Amino acid sequence: MLRALLIAILMALALAQSSKFTKAVGAPALVQVVVESETAILLDNVPSDLYDYVVNRYTTIKSDYWVEKAKRHYKFSWYYEQWRMYFDPTFVSGAQSKVGVRTQIPHTPEDTWRITLLSDTPTIKTVQYNVANGDGADVTHKYLVMPYRFTTYIITDHNSLVISEPDLNAVNTTHTDVIIVPRDPEDVLQRTGYACMDEAEFPPGSVESATAWAFWDTTCVVENPNTATSESGMYHCHFSIYPNQTCMAAADAAIGTHAMNYVFNRVQWSDSIANEYRRGNVVMDNQGGDIRVLQNRLNVQRIEYRYIPETSCALVEGCVKAAGYRRLLKFDAATLNAGSDPIHVGNITDSIFSQMYVHNVYEYSGCHNHMHFQFYANYSYGPKLGNKQAWCMESINRVYNHERVPINTDYWKCGFQGIYTGWSDEYIAGIECQWIDITETAEESIEHLGFEANPQGFLCEGIPVTDATGNYIFDPTPYKTQIGNKPIDKPRCTYRNGYGNNNYASTYYYIAPNSTLINDACLYEQIGEQRDCGWQYVSMGTCTPGRTVTVTVKLDKTATASADAQVVRVCEYSKKLQTGLACAYNSPSYLTGKTVLGSSSVLVSFTCPSGPAAFDAYGNKKTLSDNSEPGGAFSIYSAPYTSSSSYKRLTLPDLKSSATKLNSMSWIVVLCALLLMLNM
Repeated sequence: MLRALLIAILMALALAQSSKFTKAVGAPALVQVVVESETAILLDNVPSDLYDYVVNRYTTIKSDYWVEKAKRHYKFSWYYEQWRMYFDPTFVSGAQSKVGVRTQIPHTPEDTWRITLLSDTPTIKTVQYNVANGDGADVTHKYLVMPYRFTTYIITDHNSLVISEPDLNAVNTTHTDVIIVPRDPEDVLQRTGYACMDEAEFPPGSVESATAWAFWDTTCVVENPNTATSESGMYHCHFSIYPNQTCMAAADAAIGTHAMNYVFNRVQWSDSIANEYRRGNVVMDNQGGDIRVLQNRLNVQRIEYRYIPETSCALVEGCVKAAGYRRLLKFDAATLNAGSDPIHVGNITDSIFSQMYVHNVYEYSGCHNHMHFQFYANYSYGPKLGNKQAWCMESINRVYNHERVPINTDYWKCGFQGIYTGWSDEYIAGIECQWIDITETAEESIEHLGFEANPQGFLCEGIPVTDATGNYIFDPTPYKTQIGNKPIDKPRCTYRNGYGNNNYASTYYYIAPNSTLINDACLYEQIGEQRDCGWQYVSMGTCTPGRTVTVTVKLDKTATASADAQVVRVCEYSKKLQTGLACAYNSPSYLTGKTVLGSSSVLVSFTCPSGPAAFDAYGNKKTLSDNSEPGGAFSIYSAPYTSSSSYKRLTLPDLKSSATKLNSMSWIVVLCALLLMLNM
């Protein structure tokens, strides 16, 4: 009885919250967004011998570089604006059904962003930080800074706008959000670890350096892993690694932050402005929702080697073929609702009120500790199939910047799911199981990377069929749950004409030899040894597990200019797969890195691996036991210090002839033995 009463109360609160959002579209509304800020290159870690070269290069570089960097800087406001209900002072902590007075105002489509640089050249700037919460000493950072002005226009309707921001209730009103962002948007994950990464509602291990902006949350604090029950916790930032610093302490110590004034100006409706900034074509045929796979999102791909232990949820749920090191093709996927009505799922939580749960459309995953929906999509790379387990179908991206598309929706959390008209549900490449296991695929191949959404039609692309009380009518199917073999019923639907015609998209993807995340070309110019792009494989070597290895590295004698400087990265090596692991900077497979300048030699030292590495809850490395991966090998990669420069040949010792050649102490032992023999 008590449980039923509590459930009833929670559902009543959820329904009250649902009514907060606009259902009917009101009069058109136009809002100008203005951000005056500055983006920067952090100069702290630039070697002194390269400082003048770096400053001169990026002072004289074409303005396009700074425009693109300003866009990446602006992206770090995404999390705040998407989840601004949680940053509202009136938010009630601990009550998931309650939010503050304000709610989401998502970014407009990127092709509506306008960047104006406010200086002809960047300038040197030094900033001192008093590291927050006493977690560290005062620090001073030096930057090369470029000020910029960002503008765009939000096209929406009056009713939803005033729900998202009550201050914008009339023309000529304004509101400012103050958002804390990193001064330099590059290598944020590498520099601060997980301290600023909010993983709530994501599986552990979802964060990557390329998508750090999507997890950036300055309210993250030091947390105890023993208080986290699952990644579905709404008010817990960390699930992969638990940092020992708050976000603000870590960010100010490693990068430096500043306040971005994010200004909304509600302006008089203008047809000319609306025509320039409007995106999307909203259909008004009243035939219901219509899923469309966004083909361009499939163009975001990368390959990663990841160690999958026997206890991994990815193995339990069939996302990989076997335990051990696996080669994974990761990619973005997005489904737009291009129809006239929402794709509605509603409440999927474990209660008597969830029709989808009662009829087993969603089932509970004891491994991930959340619901799964096995009919969301099929992924493929040629004959290789992925095993996508969707669980949180949210309206996460407002694809249509349009007066008939509300600025907020009911579907902003995992407990109440759906996709509103003009919005999309998105899965970024880092999320667990957002991949295809290509370990057994040829080293070089080209195939179609395919994405089919809603293959069995469990999501109603049309008009749901309901009974007299408004509840779904369900029909039996031959499908069974993955756990318990329970029958799965399907919600009845009057499908729109040709509903499946735009549910599939594909793109050719070429897997080149040694193709991995870090081998991919940098999409924009990046510098230093922490970046995860623009590397090339150099060699592998053998060593004695657990012993210190020292490799002497130098540049070719002709590489004497500052532009010739190279960076070196050492990663683990898989003996079972016979390949280097091309590790990201934050990967447990990462061993060390160095910058190599001019004709001087650099000693690169690390501990020889004894087996596959993993992180514990606090980010400390531990070695896993795997007889097929005994360690004793490593791989070396190199890249130019600035990603637009040329690769230069490295001079290395013979890394394969014997393990003892890599250890200077071993050389001493051998020489001493020879001397003793000569004296005998």
